[in-house]
Amino acid sequence: SKDLEDLVKNFYTSLDPSKISTYDFINLISKVIWENCEINYDEFNGIIKMIINLKDLSFEQFYWLLLFLGHLILEGFNLATLEEESFITIHGVRGRKF
Repeated sequence: SKDLEDLVKNFYTSLDPSKISTYDFINLISKVIWENCEINYDEFNGIIKMIINLKDLSFEQFYWLLLFLGHLILEGFNLATLEEESFITIHGVRGRKF
């Protein structure tokens, strides 16, 4: 949609990804890949869980997903993945190892 395109363009051209909060980034990613991804984020405990349908993910959506995962790593999240058929589950915990 036009609103989504504008949101992505504004984010990409005017914001520094290292200065956006994880919560705001989740809102953006949720809009970009909402039909292929379920995200649960517990900001208080620094825990995130994402379930992603890779089979239906477009190249552009995959790009934004990689950008988001890079953001989580820069924010100090340790990530672990579990692959099942065409789905991948990503668990992240800020500052602690699994």
